[in-house]
Amino acid sequence: MPGSGKTSAGRRVARALGLLFTDTDAEIEKHSSLKVSEIFERFGETYFRMLETNALSYAAGKPSVISCGGGVVLKSENRAILREHCVAVYFKASEQTLALHVGNGAGRPLLAGDAANKVKKLLVEREPLYNECADITVCVDGKTVDEVASEATEKIKNLFDKK
Repeated sequence: MPGSGKTSAGRRVARALGLLFTDTDAEIEKHSSLKVSEIFERFGETYFRMLETNALSYAAGKPSVISCGGGVVLKSENRAILREHCVAVYFKASEQTLALHVGNGAGRPLLAGDAANKVKKLLVEREPLYNECADITVCVDGKTVDEVASEATEKIKNLFDKK
């Protein structure tokens, strides 16, 4: 979810595992020369989701830690990519934590306006999809980014130690 700390924690996990770090939203912005909010405004969510699938497919093809936009799970094609090519970590946060972290939703097209109520709606819609895709779940409530990253790193290592 937006505000769960996936980019901040993901960077630390990548560093701890010695892997590349990719943020799909940042890649989309770099290649399109537009902010995500501008893409939504000019071309709509459907077009953005296509770009997101392309970014995810590319990133999933190499050993890396990928921070996906919170809506990546909305497309079945993306969920299949996550299940088949990734170890998916769900950074699970309460509605209160998410609302605190996203503030007024500035720069987040789907949260602009009444961010707190929109976070609640998105969480209800997306949480089953996050759970469907997740190989690992890390609760972020009340933890620092370093604590979240350490827990995720250990769970990933443990998953691979079992294989």
